[in-house]
Amino acid sequence: MYKTLRSGRTTNSALEMIVNGFSRPGIFLELAMVIDRDRDIWETFDTVAETGVRDEQNVAILESLGLVRSVVLDFDVPLKRNAGVLNVVVRYYHLTQLGVEFCKVCSRPRADELDRVDDASRQKELKRQEPFWREP
Repeated sequence: MYKTLRSGRTTNSALEMIVNGFSRPGIFLELAMVIDRDRDIWETFDTVAETGVRDEQNVAILESLGLVRSVVLDFDVPLKRNAGVLNVVVRYYHLTQLGVEFCKVCSRPRADELDRVDDASRQKELKRQEPFWREP
């Protein structure tokens, strides 16, 4: 990607590489921009513009719980032969370690495992003060 950015010829393909690089489980790409101010070229990926979905409130809740963390990358890439500089800005969210553990606990296989434990406990007629994973 750095070579593509450094060449300065293909800001659109560099942006596509950034978007593809951040399209992974546990990562939510909010904004990516490759800016060539000298040639007035702004290549932009904006999740809201692309999907039409505004999710700021939900992401803010997840961030306040410590399940995701916001990251802003802002760096310059000098072009070959002193042809200027590209500015790259990327804003994304990623799962924290707590978020990863939360997802593991809340996953369908984990929920199925908890159901099996509850069923086995009920069959043994174990009594608890608190209800099991689900009501009988």
